[in-house]
Amino acid sequence: MEPTFYPTEETLTAGERKVLEYVERIENGEDQNLLFKHLGISFKEGIEKLLAERTKEKTKKAEEKKVEEIREKLSASKQEKSIDLSGMPILPSKWSFLITEPELLEEMWTFAIPVDEEEHEKLKAWKARGIAYAKEYAKNNNVLTLEATEGTSEEMGDTEALLSPERIVEKEIILPDIERLQKSTAIGDLNGSYKSFIDHLTYKNLIATDQNGNSVWTGGNERVVFIGDILGDRSPEGMSIYEKVQELQNQAKMQGGDIEWISGNHENMFNAVLCGFSTEQGKPVAEDMTYRLSGYAGNLELFQLLPFENKKELYADITNNREQVFGLEFQKDIQKKKRILDTIRNNPEYLPSVVEAYERAYEDMLDKQSSLDTFCRLVENNNYEEAKKILFTFIDTLSKKYQDQIGNTIIANRSGIKEHINNDQKHALFKEAFLNQKLLTLHDDSLYTHTSLTPRMVGIIKEFSKDTSLKEGVEKINTFYQKVLRMYLENDNPESLLTKQEIQYFNLLRDEFISTSSYSRVNFSESNSISDEEKESLKTFLKDSGINIVLHGHTDENGELKGFADLPIVSIDRSVYKNEGANIEKTVAYASISTDGIVALPK
Repeated sequence: MEPTFYPTEETLTAGERKVLEYVERIENGEDQNLLFKHLGISFKEGIEKLLAERTKEKTKKAEEKKVEEIREKLSASKQEKSIDLSGMPILPSKWSFLITEPELLEEMWTFAIPVDEEEHEKLKAWKARGIAYAKEYAKNNNVLTLEATEGTSEEMGDTEALLSPERIVEKEIILPDIERLQKSTAIGDLNGSYKSFIDHLTYKNLIATDQNGNSVWTGGNERVVFIGDILGDRSPEGMSIYEKVQELQNQAKMQGGDIEWISGNHENMFNAVLCGFSTEQGKPVAEDMTYRLSGYAGNLELFQLLPFENKKELYADITNNREQVFGLEFQKDIQKKKRILDTIRNNPEYLPSVVEAYERAYEDMLDKQSSLDTFCRLVENNNYEEAKKILFTFIDTLSKKYQDQIGNTIIANRSGIKEHINNDQKHALFKEAFLNQKLLTLHDDSLYTHTSLTPRMVGIIKEFSKDTSLKEGVEKINTFYQKVLRMYLENDNPESLLTKQEIQYFNLLRDEFISTSSYSRVNFSESNSISDEEKESLKTFLKDSGINIVLHGHTDENGELKGFADLPIVSIDRSVYKNEGANIEKTVAYASISTDGIVALPK
C-alpha cells in the first residue's frame, strides 16, 4: 500500500504522472543526471521534491521497523510487566534523536517530580524502558540518525525564535465582539523563578526600572493574571515574587490596572506546609509534610524565617561534612557531564540548543559547588546573615538527608514561622500577597484557572453562582478560600475556630481546583463520574454565563488549544520548555487579550 501522501493514478495530472514515472525510473537504478539532461527546471524540481518525500518516508518506515523489533525483543522487561506503559511512546519526541546515545539520553531525560506518587513511578518506568530501548538500538546502529527526529533547520529557526523575546512569533484567536473593559494578560507557571517573573512583565511592557533600580508598574489600566505555581516549587524565590507582585499590584491599582494570582498545586503544597493541613483529604498531615518537604525546594524557603538558634546545628553539619552535602555521586556527575559536554561540543550532529542546555546544566553544578564553598567560609567567619542568603542558592541541591533535616526543623517550629509572618513588618507584603491568593478569576468573557476544567469544578462554580451572577459566584469562592487561609495563618489551632462544614468546603475546593493528584482530576471529555445529561447541563451553564475562553496553566502544553462546549481552552505553562534545550530563563508563556477580543500567544 502506498504512503498516504502519494497521489493515486486517478488524481494525477498528466504532468504529475510524468514526474512519478521519472521518480520510479531513478529509484529503479537509472542515472538521474542523464534523465535530467533535457528536462526543464520546474520539472526537475518536481522530481527532486517527490524523490525526497519518498526517501524520507522509506527511511522513517525503516526506523519504525527497527524500533518495533526492539520493542518486541524487550517487551517482557520488568518495568512493562509491573506498570502499564502501553500508551506511552518509546521516547519523548524532543529526545528521540538521542536514541543511539543512551548515556546522553539518560542525562538529558529528566522530569519534574509529580505530586502523584503512582505517576512518578510510571515516569521512572517509562524512562527505564526508554533507556533500555536506546541501549539495544545503539548496538545495531553506529551512526546517529537525525532522520528519527523532525529537527530540521526550519524547526531550529522556530526554536531559536523562542529564545529571544524580540523574536517571539505569535498566533491569534479571535473572540466574539463584546465590550471588554481592559486589556488582560495571563502569565503561566513561573516555577519559582524571580527572573522569569520580571522578564514576563518587562517583555509585555508592564514594568520598567526606575532611577533607583526598582521595578515599577508602567502598565496603566491593564490587568495581569498569574495562573498558579509561583510558591513551593523548584526554586526558593517564590516568597520574593509574592512580595514584589503585591507591591506591583498596589501600584497598578493606583493607575486603574490590577494584578491577580491564582493558587496552583505547588501553592497548595506551600500553604499546607506553612499552615499545617494536608494537601489532600484523608492523607495524614505528618506523612504529607515529609513528602512535601523533600524535593520541593520552594517549601524550604520557610527555613529562612527561623532564628539562627534553629539553624546552628545544620550550618555546622554542612560545614563539617561539605563533601557529602550534595550526595556522594555529585562529583562523579560533574565529571560525567564534562565528558559528555566535551563529546557533543562542536559536533554538528547535535542541535545547538541541546549543547546549550547541557552547558547550562554543567555550569549550574559548578555554581552550586562554588556557593557551598562560599557558605562554609562565611560560617567559619561567623558571618551568618550572608551565609543564610548563600544557602538558598544551593538548597535545592542538598542531599535528602539535609533537606529532611530542614523540613523537620520547619515542622517543629511552624508556630514561630507563622508568628514572624504575622507580626514582623518586613513580611507584611508577603502576608498580604499570601492572603490574596485566589482559586480562579473571571474578567469580561475570560475564565482563568490553574488546571483545565473538570465537570466538578464547573459544578462548584454553578453552585456558588446560584441566585446570583457568575462573577459574584466566583468572588464568593475566592472570599471563602481567603477567609479560611487567614484563619490557618493567624491561629495555632484554626480548626477549633472553623465549623466542620467550613473545613469540608475548604478541602473540597482545594481538591477540585488545585490538588492535581486528587481522584477528581478528570478532563471533561473523559469523565465518567457524572451523567451525560449533567455534563450537557454544565456546558450549557458555561455558554449561558457568557464565557468565551478559558485560560489555565499547570500542563506542559504552552499555547495548546482544546475545544470544549465550543470554547477555546488555552493552556499556558512555561514549564513546557523544561529540558527542551531552550533557555528557560529567556522563555515567555502568556496569552494577552485585547479589548477587541484578539488573543495573542506564542506560536
